[in-house]
Amino acid sequence: AAAGFGYEVTPNLKAAVSYVYDEVPRPDERPEAEATAHSARLTLTGEILPLLTGEVTVAYRNQDSPNAGPGGTSYSGLALSAALTRQLGREALLAVYASRSTPVSAYEENAFYVSTGLQATLQVPMPAQFQLRGGLGYQWNDYRTVASEIGRPREDRILGWYVGLRRPLRPNLFLSGAYRSEDRGANVDTFDTDADGFYFQ
Repeated sequence: AAAGFGYEVTPNLKAAVSYVYDEVPRPDERPEAEATAHSARLTLTGEILPLLTGEVTVAYRNQDSPNAGPGGTSYSGLALSAALTRQLGREALLAVYASRSTPVSAYEENAFYVSTGLQATLQVPMPAQFQLRGGLGYQWNDYRTVASEIGRPREDRILGWYVGLRRPLRPNLFLSGAYRSEDRGANVDTFDTDADGFYFQ
């Protein structure tokens, strides 16, 4: 549930201040996941600077998870969501994404983990109507309770990137192909993984 008010900063930029309440009812199979949270949130949407558009949300979040293990029963701190696009040319775009949140966890006694991510994507035009697209992202996942396997909280560090080509075949129909790679480094060996592959759409 959310309630707030908005303000037109400029004809192309809107601001909103709101209070947000969210809840995870206690699951029968996993009572650790039960949680309630209160947030104070500020959002800007529209043309933030010349040629820079998007949405930025910054919040202070206070979360209570009473059934989690020691060290993981609460969170008080920053929550963030941002998606910004910069026009570099007629068909060239640079986009930046950032996030910080507390997703529900299914790992041991954790009710949640703190996930922080940054990603940048670039699109540039090529000859013969092709578009070159690429992206690079990094994500930090930090858990709060002590992992039984290692005697300290679990940490994941995820590096991912992709590069690909896209071309219109006719109006509203595109063909694209990309290579993607993801490397997850974790201090719990079970979650230390690499993945890569080709994707066609």
